[in-house]
Amino acid sequence: MIHDRIEKVVMVLSLLGFDGFVTIDRAEPEFTTLKEFYDHYNDLRSLLVIGLGAAIVDYQLGVGGAYAFWNCLKDILKKHNFTIGSLDEAYSVLLEFMSCKVNARLRNTKIRRIHRLFDSGFVKYLWNEAYKYFDIEPMKIWRKLALCMGSDMSSKTISFTMKILDLISLIVNGYYAYFPVDLPIPVDEHIARMSVYSGILMLNPRPKTPTEIGSAALRFRNLIVRGWSEVARGVSSIISKRISIFRIDSLIWQLSKAASSVGYARHRAVEAMKKRLVEIGINEDVALKIASELAHEM
Repeated sequence: MIHDRIEKVVMVLSLLGFDGFVTIDRAEPEFTTLKEFYDHYNDLRSLLVIGLGAAIVDYQLGVGGAYAFWNCLKDILKKHNFTIGSLDEAYSVLLEFMSCKVNARLRNTKIRRIHRLFDSGFVKYLWNEAYKYFDIEPMKIWRKLALCMGSDMSSKTISFTMKILDLISLIVNGYYAYFPVDLPIPVDEHIARMSVYSGILMLNPRPKTPTEIGSAALRFRNLIVRGWSEVARGVSSIISKRISIFRIDSLIWQLSKAASSVGYARHRAVEAMKKRLVEIGINEDVALKIASELAHEM
């Protein structure tokens, strides 16, 4: 980790303020789908089961990535009139969701994960008990999910699933769940690449292509987690608000997607990242400073 780069990233991200991070979360593809579901069918238990059930298989996506994934789920929910009245209906909808083209890669593995989520008792636990305190005791649910899925709490899909729980709290309550600041960021190739491009992680020798950079950076997952955790703590301290790593994840993932659309070519990537932030409501000057800092080593 490069500590002076972490400090500079902390300073520039602090310019967003708490409301800026909320704005970015509301632009996540999963937030849009889950909010529309809840707006149509005002049932917390169904929202938790569908949201967490989808999140646990949000990996190895086909063409269109996360946007296609969550849009396909929305289309299926719409076909069912946004109504999930029982666990059997939720199970049926999630299995139907597995037929989406975006889930073609590792489809059978994903179906087994859905089976395990239900067969392990986790979904019944959500439906009968955990929905009552999901926002107050989210770590209890995190531990239960990891145990039921036979995974480490810090694994990418488990961590990402808890980010979905956090967004569900924002949708339902208007505030985030009470997660601690110091959480493991869900590390995928976007987070890995931006760790290098921001200067938080240094690779020596450094590969040439974005794909190679992402693959190489993933070998240093622990350093990536520690680096972005420092960023989250630093931003929280400066703005005097709890900014969990999930807020950082939303920002970095969306900006990496924007930069990837122009092949991570620095000048064009800065413009693409700035444009993304401005589109969702971030001040143009702040957007430019953030984009430039995150592309420092691009």
